[in-house]
Amino acid sequence: MPDWRSEIARHLAPLRMDPVREESIVVELAEHLDQHYRDLLAEGVSQEIAQEKVLSGLGDSELLRELERLARKEPAMLVHEKGSGFWQGIRVDLRYALRALKKNPGFSVIAITTLALGIAANTVVFSLVNTVLLKPFPVRDPNQIVMLWDRWPDVDRGPMSLDDFHDFQQQSHSFSQMAAWQITFYNIVGASQPDHVLAARVSQGFFNLFGLQPVRGRLFADSDHRENAPPVALLGRQYWSSAFGSDPGIIGRVISLDDKPFTVVGIAPAEASLNRNPLPVWVPLEPNTPWKGRSTNYLEVFGRLAHRVSLKQAQADASDIVRRLALEFPSHAHGIVVDSMVHSMFGDAQPTLLVLLAAGCLLFLVSCANVANLVLARAISRRREFAVRESLGASRFRLARQLLTESGVLAGISGVAGTVLAAWAIHLLNRAWPHNMSRPTIFAVDARVLVFAIAASAAAALFFGLAPAIGSAGSSLFDCLKDGVRATGYGHKRLRTMLVIAEIATSTVLLFSSGLLLRSFWNVERTDPGFRSDHVLTFGISLPATRYPKDTERSAFFRDLLARVEHLPGVISVGGATELPMGTGSTTGGFEIEGRPPFKADESPNIEKSVVTPNYFRTMGIAVMRGRGFGSQDTETAPKAVVINEELARLYWPNQDPLGKRIDLEWGKEGDWQQIVGVIANLRYGALDKAVVPAAYVASTQYPVSGLEIAVQSSIPPEELVAEIRDQVKHMDSMLPVANIITLRDIVGESMSSRRSSTALVSLFALLTAVLAGIGLFGVISYSVTQRTREIGIRMALGAALDDIRIMILIEGLALIGLGMAVAAPIAFAGSRLLSGLLFGVHSYDAYSIVLAVSFVVLVGILATYLPASRATRVAPVQALRSE
Repeated sequence: MPDWRSEIARHLAPLRMDPVREESIVVELAEHLDQHYRDLLAEGVSQEIAQEKVLSGLGDSELLRELERLARKEPAMLVHEKGSGFWQGIRVDLRYALRALKKNPGFSVIAITTLALGIAANTVVFSLVNTVLLKPFPVRDPNQIVMLWDRWPDVDRGPMSLDDFHDFQQQSHSFSQMAAWQITFYNIVGASQPDHVLAARVSQGFFNLFGLQPVRGRLFADSDHRENAPPVALLGRQYWSSAFGSDPGIIGRVISLDDKPFTVVGIAPAEASLNRNPLPVWVPLEPNTPWKGRSTNYLEVFGRLAHRVSLKQAQADASDIVRRLALEFPSHAHGIVVDSMVHSMFGDAQPTLLVLLAAGCLLFLVSCANVANLVLARAISRRREFAVRESLGASRFRLARQLLTESGVLAGISGVAGTVLAAWAIHLLNRAWPHNMSRPTIFAVDARVLVFAIAASAAAALFFGLAPAIGSAGSSLFDCLKDGVRATGYGHKRLRTMLVIAEIATSTVLLFSSGLLLRSFWNVERTDPGFRSDHVLTFGISLPATRYPKDTERSAFFRDLLARVEHLPGVISVGGATELPMGTGSTTGGFEIEGRPPFKADESPNIEKSVVTPNYFRTMGIAVMRGRGFGSQDTETAPKAVVINEELARLYWPNQDPLGKRIDLEWGKEGDWQQIVGVIANLRYGALDKAVVPAAYVASTQYPVSGLEIAVQSSIPPEELVAEIRDQVKHMDSMLPVANIITLRDIVGESMSSRRSSTALVSLFALLTAVLAGIGLFGVISYSVTQRTREIGIRMALGAALDDIRIMILIEGLALIGLGMAVAAPIAFAGSRLLSGLLFGVHSYDAYSIVLAVSFVVLVGILATYLPASRATRVAPVQALRSE
């Protein structure tokens, strides 16, 4: 038997290797050469020729070439690991990882882009969740603050009356502090021009409850809340900056609010708005509220839990107080709800945010799986390299560290790119967010979001960094070192196949979910709001009581204004109402029906109430279903008239004609009955996806008001009327601001903005996951075709038709798609039930959404499979047979 060891040692001598490693390689290669020599002898080759072939093959050995490459480029790899320090090894790994990324630009760009998209999507969604749910209120101990809501038979959470608030302050033992506010509007004069702004009337101790300090000047003192106290006001920080140029001299200056002088005593911090739209003006509650007693509910009440008092205990205490008040004031009996401030203000957004978070996480996982597939494919081509390093004595841990270092560099670059992309997306989100919504002041990439992005990058590095090591487990070192023998990489193939099945399942789930949301959005858009929104401009006018103290004066002003606007070129009709559909305002309350016993306190209905001008229904395109609308006959001295909607008629006069019946809307003196003269179509209030509510309307000619939201129907683009309307109002009263000029179409659009944004994001995530799954499937099928080149060549040599080869490959791809869908089915149906609160007019198991998801995944799968299948048919049989 020839002495292979001396020949091997001679070839290794120029490399100056560590003696321990050199001896290990000599022994292993000698066994390999000896086996090759025996195989040649078994084939009938003579001993001399067999020895010559083995020795010539040794000189061309892949192992020796790899060792020479390492000695030339990475000499540290040939140093014995015991003698090298940990940090030196890390430096070597980092240098090697950067070189590897630079050497494979195609792999690097695809992997970084894929992972950056996943990290960016997840970071954007986490920023929303962080702002709204994790740190929604920048005040002291927000988790200790609760809100108290009145509960009525048809209103789960309603505002509280001033007298009830005082009773809770005196009787409750669960709260260390209590405060309340009312959001209202004021006409303000004192800036560059008159303005109509949001304002807050706040109770004593409001700012102290939240632990807030003024930006300048002072906040309200206890004396400011007393009756007959000198009127004082605070300006919001943002309004102080925009309207007064951050002038420090504003402190002590007098401004006019609804024609009453108020002295500015300080600048309120932005945090005082509690993440709503910034409030420009603040005034004390008690001296400035026009409503006293228990009949009018308008306060949002806050309480700070006392030490060691739970939410459940506070609820029990509040329920006891309500029961005592019901005994004392039975006509005002109601329930009470105590809830955390976070859930009270953002509870409606929580399901949407959780859906977005789940979609973002799934996209991130698919991105990781796709990159893991790319890394696994690259690892297959590096099997010889890993085998050489193992033969040099590198442990599995050492190889895993190298792989993790490479993955860490890849994930780090992707994390930076993803965070930058997320910051840009968040900037766009802040600009696009609807301004009329109760919303966080700003979404931002803060420290917590950065930590999340870093954690996501680290998790990604660990996920796809270990994948090659797991796929390589159990592979034969001899198989990797043999020349001319293809390494099958079964462990890699199995893992890559599992990852692709998971990607297909994930994309199917997201596509099904986005289909449900898209169908819901389509149904909402098709919902009849009950009015016409095109070519209608709206604006608000509020008359101060000091200049218009009499009903006749207010009625004359609005009559004159409507006539002026109606005569403008391009105007078809003008009408007004105290609340427009889809607006932010709402007046609700009970009523009585003539001839029927009064409703019990715990069964009192709650209906929408609105005062409208005679032309309002025609201007808004609201259909009168029965009877008539308001007209010239509804004068101040005529019998009081009321128009109700179909929902109110259905609830209280089922199978009857309500025309001629009389009700008391509890406006004015007791027994002020209004006769039903008409029934109009149902209108959608608040949003198109909200349930229809019962509503009643009275005429402004019989119930004069100080403020109206005016609608102008035009034959020209509504925006062209803005300047002329402002001029008409200024001509009538130069001190009167025109508020909230906006088209009715924009109001309807903004009411759908939250649903539109969430649907768009989920759909985008679903499309990205489907594309990534298709790329992953393409990679797996392409690798399978490469591995089966010899088999395909044999089939074609034996006469297999090209279509048969294509069908064979397509079946392999469709089998993976089928497995992915089988995994997705139970997950998708379970998840759809979690989406039920966001659906509108569509079932959780909607057939159209199922067909959409399945069709799209199959289409992407066929496209991803067809290319490798076509490439397989272009392989020449002779080349395929020689490939091994």
